[in-house]
Amino acid sequence: MRPTDEDTFVVPVVEPERALVLGDPTAGMSWAFVLEPVDERCTRLLVRIRATYARAALGLMLRVFWRPVDLAMQRRQLLNLKRLVEAA
Repeated sequence: MRPTDEDTFVVPVVEPERALVLGDPTAGMSWAFVLEPVDERCTRLLVRIRATYARAALGLMLRVFWRPVDLAMQRRQLLNLKRLVEAA
Protein backbone atom coordinates (compact mmCIF):
# COMPACT_ATOMS: atom_id res chain seq x y z
CA MET A 1 0.00 0.00 0.00
CA ARG A 2 1.11 3.53 -0.67
CA PRO A 3 0.26 6.73 1.22
CA THR A 4 -1.60 8.09 -1.83
CA ASP A 5 -3.91 5.06 -2.10
CA GLU A 6 -7.42 5.27 -0.71
CA ASP A 7 -7.29 1.65 0.49
CA THR A 8 -5.07 1.30 3.52
CA PHE A 9 -4.15 -1.25 6.14
CA VAL A 10 -4.69 -0.75 9.83
CA VAL A 11 -2.66 -2.65 12.42
CA PRO A 12 -5.08 -4.07 15.00
CA VAL A 13 -2.52 -6.41 16.62
CA VAL A 14 1.20 -6.10 17.26
CA GLU A 15 2.96 -8.50 19.60
CA PRO A 16 6.71 -7.86 19.28
CA GLU A 17 8.65 -10.93 18.16
CA ARG A 18 5.37 -12.88 18.00
CA ALA A 19 2.59 -11.51 15.77
CA LEU A 20 1.58 -8.81 13.33
CA VAL A 21 -1.96 -8.50 12.02
CA LEU A 22 -2.88 -6.13 9.22
CA GLY A 23 -6.46 -5.38 8.24
CA ASP A 24 -8.79 -2.95 6.59
CA PRO A 25 -10.55 -0.18 8.54
CA THR A 26 -13.91 -2.03 8.42
CA ALA A 27 -12.46 -5.31 9.82
CA GLY A 28 -13.66 -7.14 6.71
CA MET A 29 -10.16 -8.42 5.91
CA SER A 30 -7.14 -9.45 7.92
CA TRP A 31 -3.66 -10.68 7.08
CA ALA A 32 -1.86 -12.27 10.03
CA PHE A 33 1.80 -13.18 10.46
CA VAL A 34 2.58 -15.26 13.55
CA LEU A 35 5.92 -16.66 14.71
CA GLU A 36 5.71 -20.03 16.50
CA PRO A 37 8.87 -21.35 18.19
CA VAL A 38 9.62 -24.92 17.15
CA ASP A 39 12.75 -25.45 19.24
CA GLU A 40 15.84 -23.50 20.38
CA ARG A 41 16.99 -22.83 16.80
CA CYS A 42 13.85 -22.94 14.65
CA THR A 43 10.74 -20.82 14.28
CA ARG A 44 7.73 -21.42 12.07
CA LEU A 45 6.06 -18.49 10.30
CA LEU A 46 2.30 -18.87 9.97
CA VAL A 47 0.44 -16.66 7.50
CA ARG A 48 -3.34 -16.39 7.36
CA ILE A 49 -5.62 -14.26 5.21
CA ARG A 50 -9.29 -13.85 6.07
CA ALA A 51 -11.90 -11.82 4.21
CA THR A 52 -15.64 -11.32 4.09
CA TYR A 53 -17.50 -10.23 0.99
CA ALA A 54 -20.72 -8.24 0.71
CA ARG A 55 -21.71 -10.19 -2.40
CA ALA A 56 -21.41 -13.96 -2.68
CA ALA A 57 -20.58 -13.73 -6.40
CA LEU A 58 -17.54 -11.57 -5.66
CA GLY A 59 -16.35 -14.00 -2.99
CA LEU A 60 -16.72 -16.94 -5.35
CA MET A 61 -14.89 -15.15 -8.16
CA LEU A 62 -12.02 -14.22 -5.87
CA ARG A 63 -11.78 -17.77 -4.52
CA VAL A 64 -11.64 -19.27 -8.00
CA PHE A 65 -9.35 -16.73 -9.67
CA TRP A 66 -7.45 -14.87 -6.95
CA ARG A 67 -6.42 -17.77 -4.69
CA PRO A 68 -4.07 -19.39 -7.23
CA VAL A 69 -2.47 -16.01 -8.01
CA ASP A 70 -2.15 -15.19 -4.31
CA LEU A 71 -0.70 -18.62 -3.58
CA ALA A 72 2.00 -18.14 -6.21
CA MET A 73 2.88 -14.63 -4.98
CA GLN A 74 2.92 -15.62 -1.33
CA ARG A 75 5.02 -18.73 -2.01
CA ARG A 76 7.61 -16.58 -3.76
CA GLN A 77 7.60 -14.04 -0.90
CA LEU A 78 8.07 -16.77 1.71
CA LEU A 79 10.85 -18.50 -0.23
CA ASN A 80 12.62 -15.14 -0.57
CA LEU A 81 12.20 -14.49 3.16
CA LYS A 82 13.58 -17.97 3.91
CA ARG A 83 16.61 -17.29 1.71
CA LEU A 84 17.29 -13.96 3.43
CA VAL A 85 16.92 -15.38 6.93
CA GLU A 86 19.14 -18.38 6.25
CA ALA A 87 21.82 -16.14 4.70
CA ALA A 88 21.93 -13.91 7.80
